[in-house]
Amino acid sequence: MRLYSLAGAELARLQAEMRSFNVSEAGIEHMAPKGIWIVFKVTGLANAAALILKQEFLSKGGEAALNQDAVLGAKHEQQALLFATAAQYRQICLKLQAQPFGLAALAQELLAAINAAEGNITSIPYHARYLKGELDFSRPLIMGIANITPDSFYDGGLYNTKPAAMQHIWAMAEAGADIIDIGGASSRPAYTPLSAEEEQSRLLPLLRELAPQLQTPISVDTDKAEVAEAALAAGAAIINDTSGLSEDMLHLAAQNRLPFVIMHKGGGGFAIVEKVADFFHESLARCEAAGIKRERIILDPGFGFAKDTQENLVLLRHLPDLRLFKRPLLVGLSNKRFIGAAAKAELNEREPANIAAFCWAMAHGAHIIRTHDPKSLSQAARMIKAIMEYGADIAT
Repeated sequence: MRLYSLAGAELARLQAEMRSFNVSEAGIEHMAPKGIWIVFKVTGLANAAALILKQEFLSKGGEAALNQDAVLGAKHEQQALLFATAAQYRQICLKLQAQPFGLAALAQELLAAINAAEGNITSIPYHARYLKGELDFSRPLIMGIANITPDSFYDGGLYNTKPAAMQHIWAMAEAGADIIDIGGASSRPAYTPLSAEEEQSRLLPLLRELAPQLQTPISVDTDKAEVAEAALAAGAAIINDTSGLSEDMLHLAAQNRLPFVIMHKGGGGFAIVEKVADFFHESLARCEAAGIKRERIILDPGFGFAKDTQENLVLLRHLPDLRLFKRPLLVGLSNKRFIGAAAKAELNEREPANIAAFCWAMAHGAHIIRTHDPKSLSQAARMIKAIMEYGADIAT
């Protein structure tokens, strides 16, 4: 007799283990989800609602952690940590749908979140001026960074002429980049803001020559709606909005059907994950109100944008918490200051730390990796896919 640990096993692993000793398919479907516990945090609960949650979760074998004053009938809003398997959540939600105090609406949110965690991210089609296709998230996609600016923190000045930029972009496409992200203005700390006219003067000549030839979709990295609009007209296929969803960007995105990246800016201390999640909740609601289909939105937590080292590390550690939105997650970590601080590496010595951080991100929910080094990360993405897909044919 021997004991083996399956600590941390995902659903696919549990299913594979059961099949290995001939458990029936009906049994696998019934039992495997019971091995995966899912935890949610809920805020803004009436005290009575918190007590009902406690009762319903205990009745189905789950748990709800509450403030100890809830049993005394506290008047302030409560929060709760909920613990249960997916199957238990579904049973509990059936009961909650008949309860008052906003619990019926919470049940719908919980069910949607469970379904999001279990489902795959669907592809996003794009139809640019010269190119059409789709972003397929069956593996992590690699977004190559092309900074057409003299003051970029990493490669400022290296690709500041059109011939140098063209050569660099073609090299990234040949190295395996799935998307080329072109930016004409720096976003480094203490950067000097550019006018829209100056930013366009850097971007548009390059885009007009490149877009008719390149068979890789181009995203435009900007915080100005007028720059994004001009870039789309020149052949860009994706809006990579770094404004924090300004009204102008919202209006522009509503006028087209292209993929739209929304990025969070700012810190939040230890609560950074909740701050980012709140921003995504609010941004998706604004997009829905503006008529922008959720299915074409990509979410970027904004690593490095007014976040200190600890905030970035907390956000990276808890990246799976952002999967509840069931939208692709774009992660840009490449050579960021916090990478250097954590790894104690100078700017030109961060490649191993970059790869380690990106591999963590890909294994924990990142769908698009924004990097200065598409070749190394393309190999890493294939490796992560092979590890995570049991029995996958790594030759494909």
